[in-house]
This record gives sequence, structure tokens and C-alpha cells, in this order.
Amino acid sequence: MKILYIAHCRCMYGANRALLALLENMRRRPGTELLVMLPAEIDGDFAEVLDERGIRYFVGVFHRWSDTAGKRLRRVKGIYRCLCNVWEIRTIGRRLQRENVDLIHSNSGTIQIGAMLAERYGVPHIWHVRELMEEHYHVENIYPRGVSRRLLQNSFAVIAISSAVANKITKKYPNVPIRIVGDGVEWKEEAEKNGNRDETLQAQFGNEKGIRFVCVGVLSEGKGQKDILKACALLHGAGTEEYRVHFIGAEGEAGCEKELLTYAEENGLRDNVRFWGYREDISALLPFMDVGITASHMEAFGLATAEYMLAGLPVLGSDSGATPELLEEGKSGFLFPYGDPEGLAQRMKYCIEHRDIVADMGSYARDSARKRFSVEKNADTVYEIYREALKA
Repeated sequence: MKILYIAHCRCMYGANRALLALLENMRRRPGTELLVMLPAEIDGDFAEVLDERGIRYFVGVFHRWSDTAGKRLRRVKGIYRCLCNVWEIRTIGRRLQRENVDLIHSNSGTIQIGAMLAERYGVPHIWHVRELMEEHYHVENIYPRGVSRRLLQNSFAVIAISSAVANKITKKYPNVPIRIVGDGVEWKEEAEKNGNRDETLQAQFGNEKGIRFVCVGVLSEGKGQKDILKACALLHGAGTEEYRVHFIGAEGEAGCEKELLTYAEENGLRDNVRFWGYREDISALLPFMDVGITASHMEAFGLATAEYMLAGLPVLGSDSGATPELLEEGKSGFLFPYGDPEGLAQRMKYCIEHRDIVADMGSYARDSARKRFSVEKNADTVYEIYREALKA
């Protein structure tokens, strides 16, 4: 079985991290050959990671079917990109035929080139939709609706990583062959163990007094960091100071970090919040924390939420997107209404005042996450879909 995987970008964000975990598992299966197609862009280090792992890849020229174009330009752009991709698949298709590819797996809902290739050359197509485009990136599908419907319906399977994603797809495009398969999450247990002995991490996080909250994710309006700061301001106003919130993530929207820092300064939160920027040592860092916070508008799955749980942290999560699918209320965390800093502040205060209960919830979250977010279980399910596709 030779599988062509198509990545939508070269950055090592959630979609490509999940793809890498899938690739590592699939390559160990007898009779399975892997090939990855990367887009022709320069940003990101996915190519270097594939080189390090010894996974073959090539670069293909193609256009995404998502864009932020206004209504007047959307149709024009959609038709233009569709025609460009029709032209480009001839070049990519020759590579496809030389490699004798048996199946195509597209790793994102923002790209359609895999569905077009599969349709043109008569191989099964698996479409792995990992995002809520409008809510995540403020972009929409700009292809003609009829073309989009046909490509989705003609795929052997459209894998949605959560019910939230599946519902969004089927509402717009009925009769799509949808399968819901939650992501497998690769957790570096060795890094976690080494982190506990790391003197730098011990100095940064090990000696803090009070409870430690953490929020991992790019700094942007949709991730809800401003709501977390507003909740902190409410706690500050009520005289609750026995905590600190650590924000881990690079700036995702221009000016967002400055806005957050200014708000924290103006509301007397200097001692209660820290911004660390992007860090690669998440697996080693999270065990130093006590509670994870997911305040996002719409998570398609919630990689950070799963990583909190794997690290033994209960989670305070907004009640939108897929977050309610991951949390068990009162067992692995608490939900709060999205965009409600007061509701979040109440749950933060509960955690501050009930640290023994928080620790018990963290243990439950870890046990639950190891069963639910297994990379092996995820790969087994996807592999069975491959086998079904090839038999059909």
C-alpha cells in the first residue's frame, strides 16, 4: 500500500504535528510505503523534520480553496484557483503515476488538490478535516459550491476530528461520507521526566507559590487570552492573589501581544501573569503547572487541551467547539460560557481554594487522556479506513 499524504503548509502547527505522529505509526506497518507532498512555500520547518525522520517528500505547486476575499472577488478567485489546479494536477499526476500511488490522504480541509488528483487518476481519496475554517482563520471556501460538493461526496471518507467539525461539514454539504476520528496526541513522557530534573525549569516554575494556571496557544483574539486577563482582573479586584497564569505561545495576530501586556499592566496584574512566547519544551514544562485553560472561541479538536490532560492537569474550557467533547464536567475539568470572564474567574477561584480536588481531577484527566488520545488507536482506525478504501 503506497499512500500519498498532502500537507497544507510547512509549519509545525497542530495539523502537521498530528500528521507526523500518524506517519511515524504508519511507516512501521508491513507493506506500507509513505510519500508526502508539501506546498511550494518557504516558511516552516516540516521539510527538515521529514528529512530527520527519513520520510520521503516532494514539493508540489497548488492553490488552496480557502481565502478571505470579499463577496465580489470570492467567485472570481475561486474559479481562477480551480482552473490553476486543473493545470497543475497534470504535473503532479505524472509523479503520482511514476510512484504508483494507491491512495491519497489530504491532511487539511483547506486544500482540495488531493480530491482533484484522486478523481482524475482513479485512486481512493481520504479527506482529513482538522479545522473550522471560518472560526479559526476567518477564511471561507471560495470554490464553486457544486465543485466543492462533488469533491467531498466523491471522497471515500471525510475524516472529521470532532463532532463539531462533522456537524459543520454536513450542515453545508449533506450526504458526505463522514467519519469522526479524534486525533491521537504524541506525548513525550521522557521529556516530562527529564523536565522534572531540569534546573532551568525548576528555577522558572518550581518555586512559585500559589496555583499555576497555563494557557498554550498563539496569541490571538480567537484563543481568548484577553478573557483570561479579564478574569484575572476580577480576581485581583476581589483580593484573590494566590495564583499565576503562564501564557505560552507566539504572537498570532499583529499587535495582540502588546494589547495583552498593556491590559495586564493597567489592571495591576504584573505579578499574576507571565508571557513566555513560543517554547518547544511543552512536554517538560506542563507538569510544573496545576490547571490548563482553553478559552478559545472554536477549537476543532483542542490539541493543547489534550496535552494538558496527558500532563495530569484538569482543564477549564470554554463551552464551544470541540472542547465539551474532550472534558468530563467535574471530573477532568470545568466548562465555562465562552466569552464570560466572570464565569472563568469563578472556576479559577474554585481551583485556587480546592487544590486537593484539583490534584485528584488531574489524575483522572491523565488516565482518561491516555485511553482516549492514543496515537496507536488513532492510527489503527485510519489504517482500517485505508483498507476499506482499497477493497472498495
